[in-house]
Amino acid sequence: MTVYAAGALCWRISPTGVQVLAVYRKRHKDVSYPKGKLDPGEILPVTAVREVREETGLSITLGPKLDTVHYELPNGSDKEVHYWASFIPEDTAQGLLRSFTPNSEVQRLLWLSIPEAREQLSYEHDLDPLTTLERLITQTTEPAQTAIILRHGKALSRSSWGKSEATRPLASKGTHQAKALVTALAPWRPRVLISSPWERCLRTIRPYAESADRPVATRDKLTEASCMAHPKKTRALVQQLIRKGKSIVFCTHRPVFPEIVTAVSELLADPDSLDSSAIVGLDTGSFVALSLGGNAEDEHRLLLSQETVHPLGA
Repeated sequence: MTVYAAGALCWRISPTGVQVLAVYRKRHKDVSYPKGKLDPGEILPVTAVREVREETGLSITLGPKLDTVHYELPNGSDKEVHYWASFIPEDTAQGLLRSFTPNSEVQRLLWLSIPEAREQLSYEHDLDPLTTLERLITQTTEPAQTAIILRHGKALSRSSWGKSEATRPLASKGTHQAKALVTALAPWRPRVLISSPWERCLRTIRPYAESADRPVATRDKLTEASCMAHPKKTRALVQQLIRKGKSIVFCTHRPVFPEIVTAVSELLADPDSLDSSAIVGLDTGSFVALSLGGNAEDEHRLLLSQETVHPLGA
């Protein structure tokens, strides 16, 4: 039996350099990262955010996906821990130590330089995500930008809908998927929500938009019809919006995905780093989260991580 868990390497840029947040657990007498077990019905990114909040009081935003760590528990079970990076602004980091109250899991919080973390972490398997984080930080001077490519939820079939294709709505499964996205998108806190104006896309993104109190901007260039007629304009739109540097969701249709793949590939310093098949083959109600490094002024971006997320009901 495998026990699944998730956590985060929260990092800051202090006056003395990069520091990583570690926790001291009195019961185990160890130093590790904030993390915890997957709850029933959760997906791992949600677990990571929840566990960091419960153990430290921090409400984090996920950045690049880091290593997945495997080790054996004392009872012989396998444990699989998924880690993400999460940048913490300096004012939040400074206030954390003043506001933290010891709890049943964590006795003390420690902001450690990377060399200090290598010395003080209790477990060798915790070094791999630290090494990955250090490599990513050296590659880009800015916190990562997340670009999410979301396929709309399951819609009614074309044959059962006798009206305009633009008005074809979600099926009951698609409505369930849209509700699941409220929780599934939250770990990345996307600031910009861009959607095809067709009904099935709007109904997919709207529950999250209402929950996060974010407006949804519609773009005709993300519809199937416009993309087929003017693919260059669709690619230009995607690139223009990503270059603004804000975390963003594109909610659109599967026939549009090849043009999105081309647009993103052209932005990357290493186009081959993008797994295009994972995007083109997305299931309804699912999304790919791309973590991009670099400055808004840079001609090209670095792909720091790519992950496919299947929300509940997808």
